Amino acid sequence: MTDLIARLQKLVREYPKQFWLIFVGMLISTIGASMIWPFLMIYVSKKLVIPLTQVASLITINAVTGLVFALLAGPIIDRLGRKWIMVISLVGNGLVYVLLSQAQTYLEFALAEALLGAFNPLYRVGADAMVADLIPREKRLTAYAILRMSGNTGVAIGPAIGGFVAVQSYTIAFFVAAAGMVFYGLLIALRARETLPVFEERTERRTVFEGYGRILKDNAFMRFTLVFTLTSMLASLIWLIL
Repeated sequence: MTDLIARLQKLVREYPKQFWLIFVGMLISTIGASMIWPFLMIYVSKKLVIPLTQVASLITINAVTGLVFALLAGPIIDRLGRKWIMVISLVGNGLVYVLLSQAQTYLEFALAEALLGAFNPLYRVGADAMVADLIPREKRLTAYAILRMSGNTGVAIGPAIGGFVAVQSYTIAFFVAAAGMVFYGLLIALRARETLPVFEERTERRTVFEGYGRILKDNAFMRFTLVFTLTSMLASLIWLIL
């Protein structure tokens, strides 16, 4: 046990405090969010009394807006910075959970899902960029693995709590999820520093989407992306039906 504690202390010292702020915040927000999403389709189907096909279309709406804003997130964050875009994403997500708790029609749920799809990529891309700014190249693999562990732990804890809460009140579950997101947003706003590198003036004048041209020419990466997309499609079929 002593040896394990010593290793953990050494690990903590190897990474800056802001990295661990992201670690803790991700754990809190993931617990909150995962209290909702496993039960959201059940909630909507009971609330609106509509077929599963129509309920599932809400996920499609979320995914489409997520794809669009994922493409926009990188250029936006490289121009405007990581910190405040992350804050906007987290607080925006929290407010959308409040809207979901009050939604009464399919259109209102569709609007909320579209907003979630828009806000989510802004945080994910911002956090990944911030970690890359904070952590030296040789330590990034371990850093991203640690953050992945934080997210997975949140997903393990959240649904277990959410199941008990949802039995009592879905509204409470939505507000707890919202509180987790807003709390993390406040942590970033008050405790994190901006990490956007200072580029030369000539770099600032480049076109917003110039980087995507280089990515599309990387055949190995594009093949990997295609396979990953197909795998994600199959996985989503399983968990949605389950």
